[in-house]
Amino acid sequence: MQLCGSDKCAVAFYGYDSGGFGPAWFLGDPLIRTYYKIYAIGQKRIGLAMAIHSEM
Repeated sequence: MQLCGSDKCAVAFYGYDSGGFGPAWFLGDPLIRTYYKIYAIGQKRIGLAMAIHSEM
């Protein structure tokens, strides 16, 4: 997410041609911390669910 003013933010992800599996996206640290991700390469899908963090 990128802050766009005091009360607004925007999704920030960027395309990248990795040369391997096709285009790749850099989704960023906020998405990585906030969501649990499931990658289904064969079906060309990504599933997202809210992450639940436990205290250590």
